[in-house]
Amino acid sequence: MAPTPSEVTAVTFWMVTVIMAPLGLTAGLALLRRGRGPAAPPPVRRSAGGLWTLAALGIGALVLGGTLDFLEAGSAGGLSLMAMHGTGTPVYWPAYALGATMLTILTLTLVPRRDTWRFVAGVPALVAGGLLMGLLLLLYGRIQQLDGRLAAEFLPTVAPTGDLSAGGPAWRVSGGWVLAFAGTFLLLLVAALIVAGPYELVLAGALAVTAALAAARATPDLSSFWAVRDGKVERVDFSPFDIGGVSLLWPAALAVAVALMCAIPFLPHGLRGPATIVAAVAPGWIVLAAHPAYVHAKAVLPGMLSAEGFTVSQERMAVFTYIFLVMAVVAIPVVAVRLRRAARRGARWPWAPAGPA
Repeated sequence: MAPTPSEVTAVTFWMVTVIMAPLGLTAGLALLRRGRGPAAPPPVRRSAGGLWTLAALGIGALVLGGTLDFLEAGSAGGLSLMAMHGTGTPVYWPAYALGATMLTILTLTLVPRRDTWRFVAGVPALVAGGLLMGLLLLLYGRIQQLDGRLAAEFLPTVAPTGDLSAGGPAWRVSGGWVLAFAGTFLLLLVAALIVAGPYELVLAGALAVTAALAAARATPDLSSFWAVRDGKVERVDFSPFDIGGVSLLWPAALAVAVALMCAIPFLPHGLRGPATIVAAVAPGWIVLAAHPAYVHAKAVLPGMLSAEGFTVSQERMAVFTYIFLVMAVVAIPVVAVRLRRAARRGARWPWAPAGPA
């Protein structure tokens, strides 16, 4: 993971950008807002308990992400963000610290002034969060590259045993990276919800649908492998639709949960309450559907790999499957309840801002 001189230059430029771009945007948007003349009367203030909760969770995750083990480095064990540079210049740690600090400051500035600084601080927060997310995805890509190189060296030396996943060293993201990603995402979500304003429910609903569809494309734990065929290591991916059988319960459970959530505003008044309750407990039956899908996949995948000529395989960590799953099971109940409330307040159409009661 030691950065090359070109990577040191690129990350240094990134650090300058993560400071100058948000601050420049804030100044420019503030001047533009002032140039428009007297501001409109501020809207009636709404409770921001949910936004503060998301912000607190995000900031806490960012702090922990910079201190816990960031990755599992082959046979060397866990490494923190500071330690993973090896003998190279430690540019990733200051870049992460700088990006996380900038995003935190902008979020803490935005939430208490969300009615008046919605765009002035909201758009720069989105830019700062996007830059930090890009850095984390860059590091994820490097870790995956190293994992592929290690698999190419290690797996061809393993004698076939018929097991689905051979043991051995691997490069994988650890809890620090996951927490850093989660913290960045939560603070980005806070800024996005504030910028969306009265259409925040549209954004939340789109997030729930997107996360559910993304999670449905991969069977939990058994979706991606490094596999050896003719002495060469290849990446092999499986979806529940490739596996078939009971594994289809997994995407079916997610699809039903999303369909029920989206249908709540269109249902007759008497059915909205029961539908909301069923959608609110969707995480339970989504998790229940995952168990038989996992058992079936584990039983049939060795034969599927053998039929395609693969002799040895090693499971890859499909971390984004879990990220999308967590996003879906959290967002679906929340959006379902919010849709129910919006329908009760007499929204002009299901996803529009609600009118007077």
